[in-house]
Amino acid sequence: MFAITRVYPVLLLAGTLASMNNAAAQSGGSPSVSYSLVETGSTVREPVFLRVAIENYSDEAVTVDLGISFRGSFRARMLRPDGRIETAPKPSINEFGPVGKTVIAPHERFSEMLLLNLWFDFDLPGRYFLDIVTTAPFVTASGIQLAPAAAGGSVTIRVAPRDQRRLRQICADLETKVRKSASSSAAALEAAETLSYIRDPVATPYLARLFDDHKNVEPLAVYGLERVADGPAVDALISQMNSREGDMRILAPATLRRMQEAAADPVIRQKIEEALR
Repeated sequence: MFAITRVYPVLLLAGTLASMNNAAAQSGGSPSVSYSLVETGSTVREPVFLRVAIENYSDEAVTVDLGISFRGSFRARMLRPDGRIETAPKPSINEFGPVGKTVIAPHERFSEMLLLNLWFDFDLPGRYFLDIVTTAPFVTASGIQLAPAAAGGSVTIRVAPRDQRRLRQICADLETKVRKSASSSAAALEAAETLSYIRDPVATPYLARLFDDHKNVEPLAVYGLERVADGPAVDALISQMNSREGDMRILAPATLRRMQEAAADPVIRQKIEEALR
C-alpha cells in the first residue's frame, strides 16, 4: 500500500496527535486507530478513499460511535500542493445517514472507508498531506471509557494529472453499480454519492442518467450536477425541473438558483434565469 508519513509541522493537529501517541504508551490494551489509502496512484478529481481500521486490543467488547454515516467523529486538515491548508467542515446538524455506532468484539478489528472528496477537492496534481484524528468515544461493555492508544494519523496522497479516459471508466463503473443495486440499498447510495463528488465535466452525463434509475439517488444526482456546474449540468437540471413532479419540482429550481448566483459565465446565468421565469 503505502507508508504513513508525518505531515509537515505546520498542520495544527500534529501536536494533538503527538500527545495522543505519548499517552498510548501508558494504555496497554486500549483500542488503536490506523489510516491507510484504499488505492494509491489517484488522478485529478478522482475519488480518494481512506480506510479507517480500529483494533480492539482489550478483553472486553468496545462500542465506538464514528458519527453520522461513520464520518461525523473525525477532524482532518489537508496541506495542498499549492501550499494552502484546508480543514474538513464540521458535520451539519441537518445531515442524514446511518448511525455510525458499532460494537467491536475483544481482539477483533473493524474497518470503514471514508470518501475524502466529501471534505477536500483533489483538483491539482502533486502531493497532498492529510492529518486526521477521530474524536469518537470508546466505551467498554462494563461502561469504562478508554483512551485509544492511537487516534490519529498522517497520510501522503500522490495525485497524478487529470486522466479523462480513467475518469470516464470510474464514472461508468459507478453508474453500473447504481443500476445493478436495489433502489434503497446502501450499495446504490454509496455509488451515487461517490459519483456525485467527481467534480469534473466528464461526470455530467453519468449523473444525468441517474434520474432514470432510482428515486432515492435523485438528490445525489442533483447535488453532483451542482458541483460540476457546467452548461450540460444546467441543461440536465432544467430538463428535470420541467419533466418531474414532487420533490424534484422544488429541488431542481432551488439548486439552479444557487448555481446562477455562483456562476461566473454570463451565458449560464442567462440560461438559468430564462428557465426559472
